[in-house]
Amino acid sequence: MHRPPPRLLCWLIALLLLLPPPLLANDFSKELKITARALGFLADRPRGEVKLAVIYAPTNPDSRRAANELMAALGSGLHSGDLTLVPTLMAANRLEALATMRVALLVPGLGGERPRIFANASRLGVLTVAFERECAQVGQCVMAISSEPRVEIVVNRAAAQSSGIGFAPAFRMMITEL
Repeated sequence: MHRPPPRLLCWLIALLLLLPPPLLANDFSKELKITARALGFLADRPRGEVKLAVIYAPTNPDSRRAANELMAALGSGLHSGDLTLVPTLMAANRLEALATMRVALLVPGLGGERPRIFANASRLGVLTVAFERECAQVGQCVMAISSEPRVEIVVNRAAAQSSGIGFAPAFRMMITEL
């Protein structure tokens, strides 16, 4: 059996150590913190425990993976000021508990499920948030949040009105409103 020369092995190991680590997971921590802070600008500002549904498409492995990553990032609850986001994992085809939620986080990969989810959440007065700008642009969620390359919060005014959700005037000066 032929073994590679030790010098070659040393070079390969050194090269591997210089490569950046693979991107195995999304880092939603910034978006989650921005979401929690944005809740402080609601006209009907929540305090204490705020129930957050993390809604995913059960038939889409990427959506399920993103939901699990979000749940891991949220842990047993994300604290921000005087509120704590308490997450519940919710499949898009099982929305019965949505009525007990204050916020619905729409995980990437929901695709054609978003209009139905938004309609249910809107009817119940649940704030819908996504980390995809397009969701707010087409009116399938109230708020879209991104942190790269800079923080951007997009609010769809019609979606907010149909959901019965209002924001403080100071917040409206800091966001993009459609």
